[in-house]
Amino acid sequence: MPGVADLPVLPHDWEAGKTSMRGDAAIQGQASVNAIQPIPTMCTDYPDGVWTIVSRTQGCVVTPWTLTVTRTTNGVPTVTGTMEFLLKYYVYTSTSTNTWAHQIEVEPLVITGTAAGTTVTGVSACTLTDAVPGACGADISSFPLQTLSLGRDAEGEAYQTFTGSGPSWGEGSWNLTMRVAAAPNPVLVSDRALEVRCDNLIGNRAAGCVFPQFTPAVVYSRTSLPQFARHVEAAQASGLPGREVARPLHRLQNESLQASNRATACPSASSAPWLPRPANHDCDEYPFSSTYEGAFTGGGTARTHSWCQISLLNAPSTGPTGYSICMVNASQNRSAGSQLLNMFNQNRVLDSDPFVVRFQS
Repeated sequence: MPGVADLPVLPHDWEAGKTSMRGDAAIQGQASVNAIQPIPTMCTDYPDGVWTIVSRTQGCVVTPWTLTVTRTTNGVPTVTGTMEFLLKYYVYTSTSTNTWAHQIEVEPLVITGTAAGTTVTGVSACTLTDAVPGACGADISSFPLQTLSLGRDAEGEAYQTFTGSGPSWGEGSWNLTMRVAAAPNPVLVSDRALEVRCDNLIGNRAAGCVFPQFTPAVVYSRTSLPQFARHVEAAQASGLPGREVARPLHRLQNESLQASNRATACPSASSAPWLPRPANHDCDEYPFSSTYEGAFTGGGTARTHSWCQISLLNAPSTGPTGYSICMVNASQNRSAGSQLLNMFNQNRVLDSDPFVVRFQS
């Protein structure tokens, strides 16, 4: 949750104020690490002070502020100038690069009176939000002194280089110093970013960083994987989780528990002579064995569907607990497994991270 410090009351009869910011939120997108980047329109279109997690690698917020300059004479305050501006904060990472960035921009919208000529400069920081070092590695940042004027943003950028294995969490921040020519002391503005998680734990891939708060999706084609899609969509329709972000699946990386999930859902021919083994077919289980919702770790009983070539005493059944099994084309089943692993790797999905399963034509 981002925070913003109040603009302080300036001594010697000068003072300043600001608008408030609100809440936090989530949606979808992507970016690469390279200089000042355009902020996604889903943030600039809604300058409401609400952090938006755009994707696994992007987060942004645009907050409206008002700087009000007053002078008090004989105890009576008089407004002598104002500046309405947007504070635009953008954090972006890469799933395959160990550098992540957080940039901030000040965009003046209206400047009146003694607020004209206001200057701003900034200093960035990064704070570890857990005990694991690495995410807040070498910091390279720049926000030189700039004069605020209409039609031109004042900009600053900072880059953190992750070191170590992780996972490690870091939170960027900016402290801006604004100086009004007519006021003796500066105005301080602070903003914090969303947490970033970095790791070097994904197979042979390079280190990278993500917003794990964003729930990724593995998206399968009904056209290329018709039998697999039919089974999983039927399993989801029967009440099993994984279709909506509100009821996701969670990755399981423990290979022993994965094997237990597979053995529970689709036991070997020797231990389950009742389970058919049609040629060129695999026993497909949902939720997947690589999830905590799998047959062993998730618990519950088996269910199946009329076309699945499996007979169960208790099938069909419904509800969020349990698992579904079906005989599906072996090539489709294995292709689906490869796609799932690719999604895990590309999105740096670690143990217990949520994800969803969706289909398209």
